[in-house]
Amino acid sequence: MASPAKRPSVIAQRRRLVAETALRNGRAHLEAGRFEPAAREFERACELENEPELTLHLTFVRWRLGDALGETMERDAKALLRREPQNAFAPYVLAHRMMDQGEDEKALKAFRRAAQLDPTLRDAERHARLLASRLKK
Repeated sequence: MASPAKRPSVIAQRRRLVAETALRNGRAHLEAGRFEPAAREFERACELENEPELTLHLTFVRWRLGDALGETMERDAKALLRREPQNAFAPYVLAHRMMDQGEDEKALKAFRRAAQLDPTLRDAERHARLLASRLKK
């Protein structure tokens, strides 16, 4: 039997694994445009792990669902970028916020940055192409 000193570590590892699974599931829902189930998965992940990126995912989805969280989302995305400059989700979120505010040139740059940082973030590349064609860039 494992010693009591090791139990918290095993529990912490299990929580992290479940949170990562919820994040993956949430991202899949988000990519498919299913915001309600994405929110549920991100909420679950946030309950298990206190990570800024998880919180940003949840805030973004709630914003997409109509919650007035634009300023909070923008602040959190900028903070995450300061902490993790190579994070691709933060510029992706900022790009959506910029588009919402009519700052399409800035949004295009942010979408391109997100796509550059994470080529698997297909929605960033798609938005960049659409925005570039609209702006003729």
